[in-house]
Amino acid sequence: MKLHHIGYAVGDIETSERGFAALGFKRDGAPTEDERRNVRILFMSSLDGTIIELVEPLNENAPVVGSLATQRGVA
Repeated sequence: MKLHHIGYAVGDIETSERGFAALGFKRDGAPTEDERRNVRILFMSSLDGTIIELVEPLNENAPVVGSLATQRGVA
């Protein structure tokens, strides 16, 4: 099985994009809103072909809100 990409729940796409850019990742298109999942997403890739997906909640109903709370030690 080949892994296609790794998703990261982030609080702010622009801030996270700068961090991953410093690691050599480049944007693959513009951020896109997925209203069905209540998130905004941005794909980025590195020179070695690694693809990441940054996932930012649009509101408190987004499924990634719980992941962000856990990362921050709130949950």
